[in-house]
Amino acid sequence: MDANLVVGSHHLARQFARVGHQVLHVSTPVSPGHLLFPFNTNYQKRLVLWKNRGRKLSENLYEYVPFSWFSPQMACGLPIPGLNTYRFFSSTLKNLLNKQGMETPDILLMDEPRFAGLLPAIHARHIIYRATDLYAEMKNNQALLAVERTVVQQADALVATSAPVLERIRQASPEKPFLILENGVDYEHFSTPHKEPLEYKTLPHPRAVYAGAVDERFDFNAIEVISNVNPAMVIILIGPASVKVPASILSNPRIIRLGPRPYALLPGYLQHADLGLLPLNSHPANRGRSPMKLYEYAAAGLPVVAAQKPELLRRKDPFVYFYQSSSDIQSSCRQALHGISSPAATIARSHDWKIKIMELQNFIESTAQSQSRHF
Repeated sequence: MDANLVVGSHHLARQFARVGHQVLHVSTPVSPGHLLFPFNTNYQKRLVLWKNRGRKLSENLYEYVPFSWFSPQMACGLPIPGLNTYRFFSSTLKNLLNKQGMETPDILLMDEPRFAGLLPAIHARHIIYRATDLYAEMKNNQALLAVERTVVQQADALVATSAPVLERIRQASPEKPFLILENGVDYEHFSTPHKEPLEYKTLPHPRAVYAGAVDERFDFNAIEVISNVNPAMVIILIGPASVKVPASILSNPRIIRLGPRPYALLPGYLQHADLGLLPLNSHPANRGRSPMKLYEYAAAGLPVVAAQKPELLRRKDPFVYFYQSSSDIQSSCRQALHGISSPAATIARSHDWKIKIMELQNFIESTAQSQSRHF
């Protein structure tokens, strides 16, 4: 939970603990394959957490990284990924829950369908499936559709981070209670002023920044177009790259690749830019994405230039300037930089994780009461 990439489940776990609940956050497992990367500090930290049977982060918050002989990537190649794979560590997790006095959790909040194999081992009073992506498309594995249906059918209620994701999971069980709860933002973290990063000292304005994973869903072509049509602009890419970066990006002196930066320092990199970028390509998984960086940009006071996607359009956030094709990018950037100031920070504040957790807790309680499962 102290990795550079902080995800929604990390925020929810911290917020549930903050309001007084006892929380155990379980990550996806480490596997023998991770031993092949001895210099990857993230993998090494995960291995330590497995060996130590987890750790206590605060008064009410614990985290645990299990061990499996199969990595999540390897599991995708199995006939029924998740249903078989994660049973290898279900007994260890059950023992850990017993040790923490959580042998019968009030709530099991599952946001990874490949954890389906754990359902028989964790006797939770209430199961909430929180889907964050179109997993089959994101992992390029249609077998995950069957796994997800299994989770949905066993869940008491459904939470989705976007409308397309909700539409997908409700197909398996349309009668169950549901909630759209978009990914939020740690507003205080991203709005509190930070010093300008050293890497920015020699960079001119305007500065456009992207912070997040650079993977198969990232649109390199859009980045090139933005650079070409805005010759005075510097583009800063922050985050790990899991795909090959085109030579034209690497050789462009106005495209600065910084790689991953600590979450604690990320606000400074956003606050001292002029606009945020969401260059989403045509990958089918992008249709259901709920980018956390959207409201992180907004909390830092940035307008956003984004590829036009159904979920982002649905939200109608006035600080977002959309483009449909390469020909629209220049006008979108111009409007973002010179348009009327929009209440980006005010909107971001309404998406603070502290508000999200109350909405989620109210939904869970109302669902439990309707099913006569009082906590």
